[in-house]
Amino acid sequence: MLLVAQPSDLMRRCRRGTALRFAMDIGAHRKKAYQKVPIVEDERWKGAFWILVILDRQVSAHLGRSCCVQDEEIDLKLPLEVDDEYWEQPDPTQGFEQPHGKPSRVSFLIVIEFIEISGVATRTIVRPG
Repeated sequence: MLLVAQPSDLMRRCRRGTALRFAMDIGAHRKKAYQKVPIVEDERWKGAFWILVILDRQVSAHLGRSCCVQDEEIDLKLPLEVDDEYWEQPDPTQGFEQPHGKPSRVSFLIVIEFIEISGVATRTIVRPG
């Protein structure tokens, strides 16, 4: 919400770029090499990072500027399509599983896929240099 409330496009672009670079500095854009079981904190970081990528693509397309982070720099998996209340369960083997027959309310994966396509289009139209 802070990014939307900025008075100028330049300020919005600066804050968005700074937030993305901070996230990349801590490795939020990289997949975990040795982790097989999802962890709540990692899922939150994944969601936060993908939201920053969505904002980056939207603002870049709106301003006709290049994106702050390119797809080649990201190897992070998409967030799990599981509602938050099912992340942690008393039985650890059932954590991070959406109950059968109950659709997830967290369906911004479609938005991420659309934004990836939008990023390719923006890169094609807006050539740096």
